[in-house]
Amino acid sequence: MFQVSTFILILMCILTKYQVTPIASMIGDVQTVANFANDAMAFFKGELPLENLIMGSTGHAINQILDKMGEISQSLENMEANNERRMNHMISTLMRRLPSQSRVDTGLTELHSYITRIDGMFEHFEYYVKKRKSFTNYTISDFIDATVSHDTGDIFDVLDNMYRLMMPGRTGGFKTGLPQLIYINNEHLDFEERCGSGTSVQQRLYEIYTSVVISESRAFSMIIFSYALLMAYKKMSFSTEMEKAAAQLVMRSQEYIIATERAMINSSRIVDRCDPPKFKRNQNFYELEGVMQMFVINEPDINHEVCTSTCGEMFKPYVTGCYDYENWCTARSCLGYIYDCESASSSTICELPSDSRRRYDYVKNKWGTVYGSDNSCSGSIRHPNGWVRGTVFCDVCICTCAEQTGYSNAIRTINLRPKITDIQANMVLIGIRFISKDKQIMIQICEGQLLPGGRIKPETENWIEPEHFSYINTEDYGGSFYLIKDNEKTKMYHNIDFAHIRYYQKQMNLDDVNAPFGYIVTGIKFGNEGTDDEPWNETPLQISIHVTKFDFNNGTLYTDDESSHWVTPKNMDDPSINYNYKRQEVELSSPADPSVGGRSVEASEPNQFIKFRASDRTKDAGQSTVPFFDGQSVIASPNTALSGIGLYHKGNKGSGGFLAFRLLTINLPGYLNTKLTDDMIEKYKPDYSGAIPYKI
Repeated sequence: MFQVSTFILILMCILTKYQVTPIASMIGDVQTVANFANDAMAFFKGELPLENLIMGSTGHAINQILDKMGEISQSLENMEANNERRMNHMISTLMRRLPSQSRVDTGLTELHSYITRIDGMFEHFEYYVKKRKSFTNYTISDFIDATVSHDTGDIFDVLDNMYRLMMPGRTGGFKTGLPQLIYINNEHLDFEERCGSGTSVQQRLYEIYTSVVISESRAFSMIIFSYALLMAYKKMSFSTEMEKAAAQLVMRSQEYIIATERAMINSSRIVDRCDPPKFKRNQNFYELEGVMQMFVINEPDINHEVCTSTCGEMFKPYVTGCYDYENWCTARSCLGYIYDCESASSSTICELPSDSRRRYDYVKNKWGTVYGSDNSCSGSIRHPNGWVRGTVFCDVCICTCAEQTGYSNAIRTINLRPKITDIQANMVLIGIRFISKDKQIMIQICEGQLLPGGRIKPETENWIEPEHFSYINTEDYGGSFYLIKDNEKTKMYHNIDFAHIRYYQKQMNLDDVNAPFGYIVTGIKFGNEGTDDEPWNETPLQISIHVTKFDFNNGTLYTDDESSHWVTPKNMDDPSINYNYKRQEVELSSPADPSVGGRSVEASEPNQFIKFRASDRTKDAGQSTVPFFDGQSVIASPNTALSGIGLYHKGNKGSGGFLAFRLLTINLPGYLNTKLTDDMIEKYKPDYSGAIPYKI
């Protein structure tokens, strides 16, 4: 007589071969799903000896499989919990982010209930497997009846309802399948509606597909378990029913993956962040502090003690001195270019101490124009006035100062050193953020260990510690740095290891940089658009990504030197349509301090650029260098490998905005196998009552 324990061993062997390995690599290949069903059915028909399932190339024997049954049961339990958690996250995210369209909301809620129903039954099934000796035949028989029943709410009914939701135009379902509805509803979302989900639309679609096929696979396992026992108990053949269950798993899985692939092809792969609930300087945002600011100065101090020009004509690379101490001397001089000047004639200023981030709280000119807010003054009130010297009038000028010399205390440096993961340990880039450290704006990256299907091994997330530098206030190219490592100093070089933002080098390119097919991101750096490494290369700064060849199904990186390289906006494969046109500027019109200027509601497009500048004089006394840098961590949830990274600007009209990173998740359609072999289709076609899978 066919024993329950014998069947459990068989089932565990099948699960060992297919389902205990990372599920993403199995489900992303419909042929593997078919092989799983095929092997199970072949055994029950006597076509596949038991040793084919339990004896691999490593020669594992039956007793070794039995020793691992506890471990396999735990894997099944984790698989169930992960599926429920995955679906809960996807449903809640989509329902929170999609527009109020009842069809989608209702469909997602129904799908969640169907998957939860199957998960609940599978939990009982797993318990029977683990505690099989504790149950009577009556209990097992009751489970069998519930499993093979076609009544409302039982497994077959739940699977049919789930199928009608997912597939377009099926009886009783949406005319448009749920994957396509989700794509349509996300296609035209603006930045404010889209940001902050933690998951790309494409990734969400794949997670939903994964949950559905896991549920189908679990249902199939329970169904063949039940029919096999019925064969033993009733000494009747249920091979037709089992063949139909296998056909349903295989053919529906192909329909699911085809429909999901179609929805994913044009779906967004972006993961980005909205503004934080509250801005906190040097915690969730950073600034190039003191680089470009409004600056009040006596005319002679920028014109070699001469008063023969007007303020509007002034453009000087430095301040020559303070020549009239009786009038007023600025608390902090300008160590760089002075430009964009206008006359103040006489003024009242609230000047802050020389070590302050800002120079002034406000400035008020002779004609009553107030720059900044004069509601209060946290510094000292000064009254610089124009005066007559002989026959000429010496004016007081309101200008913009762009710090440049090595003696400047401004934070004006962008770190250019590469940030690369531990490729030898199979680590890939999964997260990124801006930080400010050692007088530099830097990139910090997070790495994680790659698994099959582009997934990341849990608990391997690691934010790589940034390097340590010390500043050298020399005049060489505006100051330099030493890298401090193991108590040794190494000289850093301008436009190789770092770049100063200054009057003639203030442009940042905004790009989405993508890896070629078959590669994923393992690093990132800033660099010059031009290839000249000379210290005074003044071409715009831009990001480049380090990419490494990988095996999607095995989840391994190629570690030889030839398998990794850098990708720039100019040499990337298949750039977006934006790159068919000339690069456009994101113009900041009267920009306020973005930390007080309202929420970010729009984002730049690839192939644009932005120039650093002082904030608006009226709104902010010109005391901020904008845009700021978003310091929030950008990382997908669940963690995933990436095929690209973007640098973009986000803000709103009248704000300086923020430079921020966005992640581009793996372009999954290229890695999925949606095709069954002709032999498989012919094998399962007679037993399948649904539509034959086709390229939707």
